[in-house]
Amino acid sequence: MFADVAGGPGGECWPVVLQLERSERMSDDPLPAHVVNADHQPSMVVWEATRAFRFPGTPDAAPAELAARPGELTTNEAIAMIDQLEPFPGTVLGITGGDPLEREDLELIVSRARIRALPVVLALGATPRVTVHRLRKLRTASEQTEVAVRLDGPTAESHDAQRGFVGAYRRTLDIMQGARQVGFPVRIITAVSQRNVDELDALAEVVAMTGARQWNVSFLPPFGRGNAADVLSADEHEQVLVRLAHLWGRVPFTISVASSPSFARVMSQTGHPANGEVDTSTDGRGFMFISSTGDVRPSRLLPTVGNVRQDSPAVLYRHAPLFEALRDRDRLEGRCGRCEYRCECGGSRSWAYVTSGDLFAEDPTCPWEPVTAP
Repeated sequence: MFADVAGGPGGECWPVVLQLERSERMSDDPLPAHVVNADHQPSMVVWEATRAFRFPGTPDAAPAELAARPGELTTNEAIAMIDQLEPFPGTVLGITGGDPLEREDLELIVSRARIRALPVVLALGATPRVTVHRLRKLRTASEQTEVAVRLDGPTAESHDAQRGFVGAYRRTLDIMQGARQVGFPVRIITAVSQRNVDELDALAEVVAMTGARQWNVSFLPPFGRGNAADVLSADEHEQVLVRLAHLWGRVPFTISVASSPSFARVMSQTGHPANGEVDTSTDGRGFMFISSTGDVRPSRLLPTVGNVRQDSPAVLYRHAPLFEALRDRDRLEGRCGRCEYRCECGGSRSWAYVTSGDLFAEDPTCPWEPVTAP
């Protein structure tokens, strides 16, 4: 799910061309990657399967922890949602939670995604629900599925402290081992904050040691589980992106920083060719989020534009006014609007909205001062 740099003469932005990931699990034929226009098809749709969650640190969860949100999609509604994504063949369906394994119908849903040509990335927490038996059932349901796990620290002490319970690190490594045992490729997700920003190199070594095929790096947002003291400054964001750019091509796994569009700029500035390998899909332009109750948004943090119970997610992605506005780089304001990298980057609309209430304000995580007016 990668994007080519797009820019036309006179400063206008051409449509972004997304090169969807192609895996040998999808076909034995050495066919080229599936290439699409980001105005018409996302590279990834993330569906929050449920909010239900069994806290890993306790053997018996409290009722509130296990409770699904009222109005979550039923099995039939989830299947119908998958069917409505059929216009997006090759788009990755990321299934998150809560804990997706709290859904007893997950195997049926994953199997339906396979029928609709949607490769699945299943995000698993270190919960009691993850067993080799359940993983084997999911693998049988679809060989186009990968497993993603959260790893925020390179050691048990670091990771356990960040995840909030002793044993989280060991449990995460065991889940990765079980996933590989039944044939799943594995991705690792890391949220960078003040608590682990100095451990990036050590984390990269652990990612390599586990045999993960991809490292998905994001940044702790200024709300929720963390607090303001844990959030990186714009300069610190930049330092992380530069470090990841230096790791690029030197590690035995791919690196995705899709939550930070500035990575495209940093990659260009550090001498990496614009060859389509940098994932620049972002809010509403290559990415769509569907909540557990069916609400459709350009990202988890942006406003709702419709609901899959009444609306086609494909139609919403292509034609909802908010999605169209987010793909219009002429709407950008501040430094993002003046930036010479606005076509391939455009800044994080989620961070702009959360911190200022303005969807098109400049990205507060980016310190770059534009040097050329578009």
